[in-house]
Amino acid sequence: MTAPTAVAPRHHQLAVARRWRLAVVYGVALSGSLFAVVPVLWMLSTALKADDVVFSVPPQLVPTDPAWSNFRTATELIPFWRYTANSALVAGVGAVGTVLSAALVAYALARLRAPGMRVVLALVLATIMLPQQVLLVSQFLIFKELGWYGTYLPLIVPSFLGGGAFNIFLLRQFFLTLPPELDQAALVDGASHLRIFWRVILPQSVPALLAVGLLDFTSKWNDFLGPLIYLNRTEDYTLPLGLASFQDLYNTSWNYLMAGTLLALVPCVVVFALGQRLLARGFAGRGAPGLTS
Repeated sequence: MTAPTAVAPRHHQLAVARRWRLAVVYGVALSGSLFAVVPVLWMLSTALKADDVVFSVPPQLVPTDPAWSNFRTATELIPFWRYTANSALVAGVGAVGTVLSAALVAYALARLRAPGMRVVLALVLATIMLPQQVLLVSQFLIFKELGWYGTYLPLIVPSFLGGGAFNIFLLRQFFLTLPPELDQAALVDGASHLRIFWRVILPQSVPALLAVGLLDFTSKWNDFLGPLIYLNRTEDYTLPLGLASFQDLYNTSWNYLMAGTLLALVPCVVVFALGQRLLARGFAGRGAPGLTS
């Protein structure tokens, strides 16, 4: 009869310790989430303020008379929906190009065996350490000589030329987790590497492809520097560049700027919400092997 009474306190101690661990984990997660949530709440508070309340002292954290019409006004002061369509074109087509080109390169590095492949992989990964700002002048001169200045081509075409070292590495690690027997069986049946890539590899890599596509879409949707350099007509502006119209040398319409920025966040939030589960699976990579595999 003494054994059950001795085991009970032990279980109680383990349960208490587990609750404390969960409390610490959730506390850290909640504290970290505040760094992301508080700026968004401040944006919402500013977006709902009238012009004479934005800089009121003391500041109104919760507007007493929310100006919901600011969202409609923000879309009317600038061609908001035109800029949204421009951003969707650049980000959507660019994301497709990034996924396809990065997948092709990653397949070659993961599945093909040839002398020097590890050296090629090392060179690709080394480009991650190269700041994009270093390439701005040379890229601008190249695109200008091609006659692409003032068009969307400098913002879209590079996405079809490799897809970026990080995306290549992410997809390569995912491809390495796929059973090689599938490739070998397809080769025995007479399939080419391109057919294997299209019919065997890609259908099994939807989570990783979606992860790359979402990250690239968000990056291009929020890109400000690229459109600022290459677009010279107001009607061609993307959304980040168009929202800058609320700022000038002497005044900034902060309430309309925050309202437009919140509206600009909606597509990214919706896309991530819809693909959240597949995105997590894409990053997990099902226990992807190391770099030397």
